[in-house]
Amino acid sequence: MIHRFQWHFPSDHPALAGHFAGQPIAPGEQLQAVEQDGAGRIAGTPGVNWSIKSAKFLQTVRPGDALDFSVQAAETGGFDFRIERGGSLIARGLIVASDARL
Repeated sequence: MIHRFQWHFPSDHPALAGHFAGQPIAPGEQLQAVEQDGAGRIAGTPGVNWSIKSAKFLQTVRPGDALDFSVQAAETGGFDFRIERGGSLIARGLIVASDARL
């Protein structure tokens, strides 16, 4: 099953303060959305900490962009994710459950 959700990257997001003045990008915010919204919803396991095992960014995301996320169980464990903007692939990767003690 593929879980889909959308996220709008707010132009006034606090992570942008001091970030590449005039050309702000914040890939960490996209990954945080995957960790919090994607894997958490699809796994249905409250209290599990998630971490990005791999991520490949193919394009930049700018404040104000609307992003489409898809997350699905990976054959090797964890969840594969894709981030798209208007049907164009922005990023892809793998998210896995992590030990909270790490």
